[in-house]
Amino acid sequence: LFDEYNSLGEIGDVKVGLQTSNDDRFVRRWWEIDESKIGDEYKWYVMGGDDNAYYDSTESTIYWKNDGKEVINYNKSYPRNKDYYHLEGVNFRKFSKVFTARYQPPDQIFSDATRFVYIEECDDFALLGLLCSSLTRFIMYGLTPSLNFQAGDAKRLPVNEDVINDNRVSELTKKAISLRKEQFGIKETKFEFSDQILLDNVREMNLFMDLNEAYSQII
Repeated sequence: LFDEYNSLGEIGDVKVGLQTSNDDRFVRRWWEIDESKIGDEYKWYVMGGDDNAYYDSTESTIYWKNDGKEVINYNKSYPRNKDYYHLEGVNFRKFSKVFTARYQPPDQIFSDATRFVYIEECDDFALLGLLCSSLTRFIMYGLTPSLNFQAGDAKRLPVNEDVINDNRVSELTKKAISLRKEQFGIKETKFEFSDQILLDNVREMNLFMDLNEAYSQII
């Protein structure tokens, strides 16, 4: 594979995100602020998150009034790769027990706990599908024998350029993202929570609880 395909670093790039060096001052959970301020005074801030492939619910926001002037001018911050903030695309967790890639919606800022993957000419959803594949995870385990997935390791990943422009892969990935959002839609602590989604899933939730109860009795 390494001989047959170009590496991710040859056809694109992997970017390290913003380090505030003072999260207590600049970062807030979305429920700690007035929701109307998100998108203007505050921006969604993509931190490490959980091991949720395809899509993860962003819970943090960063103070970004006047285009982040206060954060950027803070003498201990590292505002790396600012040109890539707010772009729609793909990111992955830096520290994780499994290589975890997720969709990054537009108008979000990624932190130094994530890595933003950028390829100019590709379908981002198909790219995400490739990065979430078992083959990619297997290769990344070989490239990164620890729990820290660095940008330099990801740049060595061989990429089949036909796959990252395959409409079938793209559509399957979009479906996976939709299912993940629906999963978050029944959790009251998530921004995606919807009472309608909760009501629509009551039957499935009851079945799941019955199965868990039956399983606990068996063991």
